[in-house]
Amino acid sequence: MSDLSKAVQDANATLQADASAAAATKKFGAAATAWVLAQDPVIVPPPPPPVLAVTQSIKDGDLITTPVDWTATPNAAVTEVDFYIDAALKQIDVTAPYTYQLDPASLADGSHTFTVRALDSSGKTATSDVTATTKKPVPPPPPPSSGVPFEYAVCPGANTRSWTLAEHTWAFDRLKELKDARPGGKPFGVRVEGFANNAGVNRDVEAARSRSLTPHLCWDGSAGVHTLDTAGLTAFAKKYPGCVYSGPNEPDLDRGTKKAWPAAQYVAFCKQLYDTVKAADPTAVVLYGELWKGQLPAGVTTWDQKDPAKYLRPFITEFIAAGMPADAICHHSYDDPADIKLWWNMWGWWYEGGIYGTGTGKTFSEMLKAAGWTKPIMDTESGSQVNSGQAGKITRLLDFTKTGPSDATTIYSFYNNGDGYPIADKATLTVNAGYTAFKTFMASA
Repeated sequence: MSDLSKAVQDANATLQADASAAAATKKFGAAATAWVLAQDPVIVPPPPPPVLAVTQSIKDGDLITTPVDWTATPNAAVTEVDFYIDAALKQIDVTAPYTYQLDPASLADGSHTFTVRALDSSGKTATSDVTATTKKPVPPPPPPSSGVPFEYAVCPGANTRSWTLAEHTWAFDRLKELKDARPGGKPFGVRVEGFANNAGVNRDVEAARSRSLTPHLCWDGSAGVHTLDTAGLTAFAKKYPGCVYSGPNEPDLDRGTKKAWPAAQYVAFCKQLYDTVKAADPTAVVLYGELWKGQLPAGVTTWDQKDPAKYLRPFITEFIAAGMPADAICHHSYDDPADIKLWWNMWGWWYEGGIYGTGTGKTFSEMLKAAGWTKPIMDTESGSQVNSGQAGKITRLLDFTKTGPSDATTIYSFYNNGDGYPIADKATLTVNAGYTAFKTFMASA
């Protein structure tokens, strides 16, 4: 306080002490005090600086599946910000905005601690720690090499639902080995049986995609005629882009409680499947079929007694009439000599003659070609009827794609678990000669 201020205040105090002059001095004192304080105000100290703090863009519980900008935001000026993952320093940033490019592919899948540390010019620090989960992004399937989504594949069968995690992991690792045996990283398929958004189907699809295998979803044929869950299929196709889809399995076969579809109804289902999938995921491939050879009529016990093509023919003619809504047609053929010769002859591919016969009209290939079909025809289920000589039979089936008329071959199945013709043993987790022949063939395919 200045000397002037003190003198005025002392005078004011003296005047107020004299009771006879109290009224006058009170007015004077108030005015004088106000004037003095206006000239020499009391100094109020500034507030203390805020405690240094820092926040970050990653939050507790986040799931990170794609590359993100991981940012730190201090509440005051700082000289640097450090970024740590699981206590390991990843980056020192000295310029705002403080950012680290986080790629989940660089981390192991699972939980991690993400820490940012800010440092100011006085040496004070502040940190922020959060726990979040990372998962490597699933790579898209490789592009088709010959107009088909894959040329070779395995169908493990519907029993994958009952496999333990160890059995499931081991099997899909072996399928990846088959893919990796082929030079050039060309696509390799896994046919998954069931309905989209089924938990077991999703496990198969995720296992395939994580190993760069192309999932091929085939609707379960055991349910007989049924309707399509378009909402569930749309959600599935958006979640898992780049998959392959085909209609319900073997619609032209009566089997126990499962009855063959009317051809027109089956084609309508497949058209709805095609339209729904393509609207949700234009990169998907949709096949028509999973056709067998048509149910034998009453009194016919072998395929060579009567031309069986007419019992499958409506599934072709109705498909043509619907505008052929598919990216490819798929069928099944197995290794029984008469069976496979019959199938190829029905499509006009087998030249030994004698089984398809005469007077039955055009082959299926001729019918489709006349209607403008130029797309692939794939064999999506093949196998050896008996284990004896299996290695040679598998090689012969695969060779139909490499050097013969087929655009793709899928071997059925994988484990010896009562679902087909195995190339591996589930009890011992070992492969057999059929698998070894498959792997050897892939190296030359």
